[in-house]
Amino acid sequence: MNSTSATAPGDTSTRATGPAERLASSAWAVRLGRAGLAARGVLYLTVALLIYRIAVGEAGATADKQGALVTLVQQPFGRWILIITAAGLVAYSLWCVLKVFLVHEDSDAKAWAKRASCLGRAVIYGSAFLAAVSVLQSETQTSTNAKGQGWSATVLGWPAGRYLVGIAGLALIGAAAWNGYKAWSRKFEEHLDRGQMSERTWRVVGAIGMGGLLGRMVAFLAVGWFVLKAAVDFDPSEPVGLDQSLRALQSMSYGPWIIVVAAIGLGLFGVYSFAEARWRELPD
Repeated sequence: MNSTSATAPGDTSTRATGPAERLASSAWAVRLGRAGLAARGVLYLTVALLIYRIAVGEAGATADKQGALVTLVQQPFGRWILIITAAGLVAYSLWCVLKVFLVHEDSDAKAWAKRASCLGRAVIYGSAFLAAVSVLQSETQTSTNAKGQGWSATVLGWPAGRYLVGIAGLALIGAAAWNGYKAWSRKFEEHLDRGQMSERTWRVVGAIGMGGLLGRMVAFLAVGWFVLKAAVDFDPSEPVGLDQSLRALQSMSYGPWIIVVAAIGLGLFGVYSFAEARWRELPD
């Protein structure tokens, strides 16, 4: 057969030939990805700690992005920890942008869905980086309770805002379902380099990954439920965001248990992020 014959549909070995793809596959880009995964781990572990503080009724605990970053900067050597974390967050955001150029699927719909997912993560972690910069500039603890009603009240006031908030709630519930599916199917293990792990390490990391994804499922489901409820009830004061949703759950009979499960799960996802930083196959 001629050596220039067509590449098999599932073979990506000869596809990364464009400048953007070569850039995304470069050694320094892979290091960006690993640094970002480690920073993601720091952020999730801090959020998990703050969620636990809410579960035990500690006043002033704020389990959102800003609260987590403020908590980091208040620790011994906190400023340096936050600087390193901020560098990792911007690295992960850039890595997600670069991953857009590595998406190859049999159908255009799946490819564009993955590209949108990568860009969405880039925006999320890019905003976390900007929040970290803001905390570093101020280095004063700020209360985020006042902004708990902010975005829902604003968006509900827009033309068709009720529907936009409803779509956001459904998207969060969909993200919860996707995390649950990845945990149940163990699809996340496809990205790990099993050859670099002992059998015991493989089993432990797999269990941590499942627990972490289930924790994310619980957190996304809680937030998605309250966001969707705000749209259905047309109530701008309805709790939205992780922090406000957990505080609303705390007043329910079963709420503290859900909060504890979310705290443990998100903590496990933070630990799993460190495992990915070490053993994830990059570029994937």
